[in-house]
Amino acid sequence: MALACPLLLSYMMKLAISLFGQLVSPRFGYSPEMVLVTIEGGKVVSQERLHTGGLNIPHLINHLAASKVDALICGGIDGFCYRQLVNRGISVVPDVVGDAQTALQFFLRGRLRPRSDCRRKGKRFCGGRGLWFDEPNWGAPLEKFIGEREDDHDSGKGKL
Repeated sequence: MALACPLLLSYMMKLAISLFGQLVSPRFGYSPEMVLVTIEGGKVVSQERLHTGGLNIPHLINHLAASKVDALICGGIDGFCYRQLVNRGISVVPDVVGDAQTALQFFLRGRLRPRSDCRRKGKRFCGGRGLWFDEPNWGAPLEKFIGEREDDHDSGKGKL
């Protein structure tokens, strides 16, 4: 299921894309700048560049939330940042590779998915899924992982 759909694009929304030059930055939080795109009725109304070089990750997340960003397109992102963004009401399209403007066009058409490949292939642009097919389980409750470790410890696993 793509994030952008006609229903989502029927109202005004703000989209952030983490940048490394003209490409989607390979890692959220380490990109020198972002582009903030205002979309209204499925069309780009404005684009502004935001320099993020001096912001640490918590400040960057807070700045995106304060800027009323609705969605973020980024490359790799860790589970902590992903959860912090989602908890602030920001939808995340992670692991996008390639040209930022191409990713934006796929988003506007409702075709951008996690792990989309937006690199030039010959004379045309490609989209679609990358190498991985399962969604990350970043939303799993922390208790699940803590419980697994406690079970391993109680059963004697990991003891010398």
